[in-house]
Amino acid sequence: SAELLDASSAGAATRRISDEVGVWRQRAQAPADSAERRLARRILDQVFIETYETALYVNERRRDYPMMIANLEVRRLVSPQNSNALLELARAFALGKRKKEALNTLRQAVSNGFNDCARIKQAEWKSLREEPDFQEIVKRMNCSVEGS
Repeated sequence: SAELLDASSAGAATRRISDEVGVWRQRAQAPADSAERRLARRILDQVFIETYETALYVNERRRDYPMMIANLEVRRLVSPQNSNALLELARAFALGKRKKEALNTLRQAVSNGFNDCARIKQAEWKSLREEPDFQEIVKRMNCSVEGS
């Protein structure tokens, strides 16, 4: 995921990682049970967990938000519809002061079922609370962030 940090190689690295994850996802979704399907599922599960733990327990603690984002981008590639994966990526964007990406990814998380109002009241979202897009997302969730 370090290649994702370098602007000159980020696009190629994303495509390469996406292609590799796509191959494993295709194998994991095979209709018939096989050793290859089980292996693919274990690999994807491990990548999903490892990138999450590294992002939250190493990168975030070091305030290395670019690397946190890179790890969570890989996690999103593994499970693009997972609302929690999207929420954590949106949160990383917010911590890294990348408002547009934070709002777009938060919107995707809500579209994929995220609706935990308590988590949207956490301090990480403070910089976005005055943004009209953030207020629209919160309204769509039927939440209130007043007093938080």
